[in-house]
Amino acid sequence: LAVGSGVSSVLLVRMLLAWKYVRGRLMNERVVYEKDGWQDSREWEKPVEQTMRDRLVVSQMEPKISGVENTLKVMGVVFAISVAFSLTGEQIRVVKEVPQAVMTPEGPVFRTKNKDGSVPTLRDVRYSDEEAAAEAEAAGGRPGFCSTPYHRGLTSLSDACD
Repeated sequence: LAVGSGVSSVLLVRMLLAWKYVRGRLMNERVVYEKDGWQDSREWEKPVEQTMRDRLVVSQMEPKISGVENTLKVMGVVFAISVAFSLTGEQIRVVKEVPQAVMTPEGPVFRTKNKDGSVPTLRDVRYSDEEAAAEAEAAGGRPGFCSTPYHRGLTSLSDACD
């Protein structure tokens, strides 16, 4: 996030500086120009009609310039917040924690031991309501096939994993 807002801010600053340069050129009553190089620079005074037309253009540019300035302020706040989070080591968790499954030849199992101390299998879960309830509790209430992308892909019920 910090990189994205930083890059966007640099591009917005570049655009803002260009708009302000154009505004400054339009607001001047005299235009400095160079014919062949810096040695022969000349000044041209704008006629009154040209100056009025330029000021009209500047008045139409002002809302756009203030919009870019406000966007830069917001981007600066976003950049500062994202840098602060990255410096403190804090991360925002969007996805809830998923219990880690142990892969068995039959598929994923979330417990390391059955109630009787044996290694759990999916057969135990299939044929015993107590073992199924313990497995569901260990899985955090989510179906067992949610633990791996492979097993999610085998079923059409992957919406149940969210």
